[in-house]
Amino acid sequence: ALLQRIPPDSAFAPLVRAAEIALLPDSSFDARLQQAGEMTRRFAAALRGWTQARLALWLELNRPVGNSAPADRLGKVIGRHSHLLDTAWAQHYGLRLFMQQAPQRRKRSSWLSEDDLTPFQQQLVAAWQTEATNDPWEIYASWQRVIQTLRQPSDPLPGSTGALRIALIQRRLETQWHLLGYPDNPWDGDSLAQRVLAQLEESLHFDPDDKPTYIRVISHHREAKALKQARRVLEQALARWPDNVAVLTEAMETAVTGNAYKKAATYAHRVLALDPINSKVIDKLFEMHLSHARKLLGKGRNDLTERELLAASEWARGDKAAVKLNILHGLILFNTDEQAGKTALQAAIDHLGGLTGQLVLLLELALLGRAPKDTAKQLKLAKIATPEKADFLQCLRELRRSLDGKGPLPQAIATYFEPALKRAASLDLTLQESEIACETLHRIDLDKARLAHARAALKRWPGQPALELHAFEASHTDAYAPITEAQITRLDDAAERARAAGDTRTANRIASTLHQHLAPPPGMSLPDEPPEEFRELVEDIGIEAVMEAFEAMLGGDLPDELSGKKTRKKRRRKPGEDDPNQLGMFE
Repeated sequence: ALLQRIPPDSAFAPLVRAAEIALLPDSSFDARLQQAGEMTRRFAAALRGWTQARLALWLELNRPVGNSAPADRLGKVIGRHSHLLDTAWAQHYGLRLFMQQAPQRRKRSSWLSEDDLTPFQQQLVAAWQTEATNDPWEIYASWQRVIQTLRQPSDPLPGSTGALRIALIQRRLETQWHLLGYPDNPWDGDSLAQRVLAQLEESLHFDPDDKPTYIRVISHHREAKALKQARRVLEQALARWPDNVAVLTEAMETAVTGNAYKKAATYAHRVLALDPINSKVIDKLFEMHLSHARKLLGKGRNDLTERELLAASEWARGDKAAVKLNILHGLILFNTDEQAGKTALQAAIDHLGGLTGQLVLLLELALLGRAPKDTAKQLKLAKIATPEKADFLQCLRELRRSLDGKGPLPQAIATYFEPALKRAASLDLTLQESEIACETLHRIDLDKARLAHARAALKRWPGQPALELHAFEASHTDAYAPITEAQITRLDDAAERARAAGDTRTANRIASTLHQHLAPPPGMSLPDEPPEEFRELVEDIGIEAVMEAFEAMLGGDLPDELSGKKTRKKRRRKPGEDDPNQLGMFE
């Protein structure tokens, strides 16, 4: 009130403005201080109780950025004022600023020298540097060294800051690098994926409240059919969250995988009591009733089958569920009236679409133990030429649902549909749809159809990493067949593009594929010392010519130095063709 009595044209007006700014709450003070003139700003800061050093820090933080990177600029500010901010605090947050380019930026920051860092910080910087290599094993090893420093002199108590740090690092191996899905090397007994799984399980000891990790570990064990391990972790999760929908859903899925349908139904009803419109659980209840109906139908108990189908209909949602019910009703009818059964089944197929409808029908028949080809002939199902795009995409979705829920697709069904799926490569698909098609066809081992889709998509999107991988794998199904230098380079380049785009999954898959094709077959070993003949050959023509010879053997050509001819017409071997030059390579 006293300040308001001073007129705006008074000589004391600047002091009034400074006092008004100084009295503002923190949420408004910074913005008003930026708008004030230099003298008013200094008065306001002094009235606020700021020292000259604090004001200097504030001025640096609010200086226009210019062309320098924000992290570099902020790092310089922290370095200059580390004595004011506390050296330990400055090192901790300064390192976080430089996480992405720690080694390079540390060279420009004397206050972050190696000697000033703690052992933990030194290992942390080394781990960040290792991540730039994209080498899964090295990344794993570097983060283990960080964890070891945090476990000194003894393991921290669960839930403490040190324990939570360890748990975060252990989870990072999966959340950031997806190493839980890293493919094993068939020639190496050590498994990176198993090591990461052990790390995830141990993280639950250090951070027992991290629900997503419980669920990830349970689902991984379940998918690997390690049900004993899945149940062990599940019991821990249920003890902590007995009424959590996500945990109860995992319990239901685990029970279904173990064919414990009554227990699964109990968990399902507990979920629906908490979440009455949970579509995933409703669909699972429908499938459980349907599974029981199939067993009864296989025993010829048509009356009990109808009763179970009636119970399933209470949980039926959508066209596909209705079609499944109609198919089983049609099969019951087929047992008593063949023509009426055929009519009912054809109507069910047409409702979903030719390709998808036939797939759903043949999957149901396979679950009943009936041969798809014979049944298709018996029902006089029409062969699908080139499916419509919508029908094809729906068929792919149905294939993935079957693979996810029921395991591998019967090879007889995959073979029956391969011609139509291969012809679908001529459809106008998007890049994402093409990649999904290739991945689905890979999962059902239809390499010819997969290759057709990959090649068709590469014409539209040349060099796309995932498509390059699919095209190579589909055309090189023999892991020991030789590959050319050009093919290796092409895959290496695709892996680099995948890493640059942040697609570590594809990059890891390409690396694994290359490793499989470049590794020697089982039982093959190279001598510790080259034979005398080899050393003489190197002396005669030089190591470069010898290496060219090996590359030519893999590609089907032979250098002029070894052929004795001035010129030689180059010839590429066809995939799968034996190379007479290569047969004696390691004799």
